[in-house]
Amino acid sequence: MQRPFALMLGASIVSINLIGGQIASVSAQQQDSKSLWADFNHYVLIARPDLAQAAGQALLEQVNDATLLKIVEEGDYKNYEQNLLRAARVADIKDVAQQLDTRIQAARTALSRNADRIAEDIELLAQGQRQYRNAVARLTNAGQYAAPQLLETLRDDTKTNLHPYVVEAMIAVGQPMVTPLTTAITGLDPVTQAQVAQILAEIGYPQAMPQLKEVIENPKTDASAKQVAKIAFEKLANSAGISTELDAANLYFFLGQQQYNLTTKGETLMGYDPSSETGILWQYTDKLGLLATPVPGEIYGDILAMRSAKRALEINNNLDNALSLYLTANLRRENKLADGAIDPSYGPDMQPASYYGMLAGPDRMHDVLAKAILDRDATLALDAIDILSQTAGTDALVNRGKAVQPLLAALSYPDARVRFSAAVTLANARPEEAFNASFRVVPILAEAIRSTDVKTALVIAKDQESLNSKIAMLSELGYDVFGGTSYDEIKPELNKTAAVDLLFTDVAFEDTKGLYELTNADYKLGAVPFIVATDASNQVQTSDWASRIGRVFVTVNSDDAEGIRTAVETAAQAYAGEAISEEEATENALDALAILYDMALGSDAIFNVTDAQAALVAALSDARLEIAEEAASVLALMNDTEAQRAIAQAALEASGDLKLALFDSLAESANAFGNQLTSAQAAAIHKLAQEGSDEVAITAAKTYGALAMPTSEAVKAILK
Repeated sequence: MQRPFALMLGASIVSINLIGGQIASVSAQQQDSKSLWADFNHYVLIARPDLAQAAGQALLEQVNDATLLKIVEEGDYKNYEQNLLRAARVADIKDVAQQLDTRIQAARTALSRNADRIAEDIELLAQGQRQYRNAVARLTNAGQYAAPQLLETLRDDTKTNLHPYVVEAMIAVGQPMVTPLTTAITGLDPVTQAQVAQILAEIGYPQAMPQLKEVIENPKTDASAKQVAKIAFEKLANSAGISTELDAANLYFFLGQQQYNLTTKGETLMGYDPSSETGILWQYTDKLGLLATPVPGEIYGDILAMRSAKRALEINNNLDNALSLYLTANLRRENKLADGAIDPSYGPDMQPASYYGMLAGPDRMHDVLAKAILDRDATLALDAIDILSQTAGTDALVNRGKAVQPLLAALSYPDARVRFSAAVTLANARPEEAFNASFRVVPILAEAIRSTDVKTALVIAKDQESLNSKIAMLSELGYDVFGGTSYDEIKPELNKTAAVDLLFTDVAFEDTKGLYELTNADYKLGAVPFIVATDASNQVQTSDWASRIGRVFVTVNSDDAEGIRTAVETAAQAYAGEAISEEEATENALDALAILYDMALGSDAIFNVTDAQAALVAALSDARLEIAEEAASVLALMNDTEAQRAIAQAALEASGDLKLALFDSLAESANAFGNQLTSAQAAAIHKLAQEGSDEVAITAAKTYGALAMPTSEAVKAILK
């Protein structure tokens, strides 16, 4: 590309005058940077990505953001944004184009928020219509960052000539003004307070209602300011359809609730700054005015909810729902704060979030758990259950007055960690009476015992042909599958199965509802994802029914293996939660076994340990030797023939230290419940006692003696 003669001449003059020092060198750099920007745009337009990349990269290395913006705004390429978009679609210059765009936008944002620039624009508001429009446009770009100086102008009695223009400008800026102005309004002088109330009413966002109501309720508020605030409040209330009878405390609570829920949905809240990915917290003092504090964007909504709940409690410290909201938001804030990140809103004098949860007591933590379950927030649910386990007695855990008990609902929660934590908490509470859903505790503990690579599916099909087809499909997906054409048919096999991970059915819609009720009351199936394969003609009806039931998933019935795979993977993922590491799975399994051991040892009347028998028997062959050993210890406390025979068979087949441990458990079972082994098993143990290595022979002999076999065998051994 040929450069204009004037530019070439300018460059030559600068070269000749290099001895002129700093000023000449800066001029040369500036001239060259302008040319690079022109070159970049030109080469993008003529499809020379190699040259465009070189020019763009050189420009990025030469100038800072402010200089780059100046070059762009003074350049000839007014449609440069289209050129950047075009370049971003070309692989060779995509990165350079994105860097240029990012830095241009950053410079524009910084310039719009420059305090001197804002001050100039405020002065220009009264300089005529054109200057007013341009100033308002720039103040709008500055957004909430213009609020401190605009408000300070309203407070300045020497600038009353600007006040009408500032009021109109703040209304024009609109929503970004709401958060800083509502923060300040309760601490302003009467005149400014009335002006701000008017501005908030004209902007029209109901988020200003709590602060306006607080001004109205404050007996120290100036009468004229109170009247303006009342008019503003009623205007916002009528527009939003909110009762004017609500007091400030409840309005703050409802605002905090909205802030929390919007955050849950991933929506952007007022005051969030996308350019820095931070939320801006505002504080106001009479001496310093409005002060902005940026906080990490991921916790901004929770901080706002906490602030609203805290203000509600300051006005009415008996507002329990505000306390529950504060605890919920604080726990989630702590969970979402990235490692190493700092929350400047949470001072060093504050305790960890769990401290306030424990201090608040079980009722409030039930509220937190209920909210976590509703929002499908597994991490928050685990926090709430952990606090409940440390602070709540048995009655508080299982009998929450006549209200729904969230901890019991957690037994059916989609995330395996939450189900397990709830089951452990309820089991450790040692309830003296059965409670709703108590039958689910032991199966959940049994679920934790199993090896993580074992998956079992149950199919209840409309006919034998469909049953065979669905079993084959699920087997291809890695499941151990069993099934039948009715619930009664599969019941015997279900009783022998350690646990079920998935239930699949394609029976008619009316039969599906009945089957759901049956499985919901079954201790092994009540918390299992339930996949319904329905005909296309019934899909809407079935989906409508399923939408009211958390664990039901609907797919169209077909022989398409891919469609079935998608439905199964969706359901399995939804009900597994976050992946559990091998270490955590083993730790959970050992915890579950310890609880089951205590239940069996105490002959627990509430929890039926035999509900875990199939899982315990399966665990005898677990590759994790400590799991197999502990499973045998629990089975040894169960007066059941199959349990004792399972220990014996595992002991005969095992080796090393596990073999010795299993024989010890078998001896314990025989001492407690007598010999229930088959004659073949007893003979094998006797043979091992005679022919095994020293340690194995001694242990086998001890076990054989515990079986109370005829004494003639002992005589034979002595006389041998």
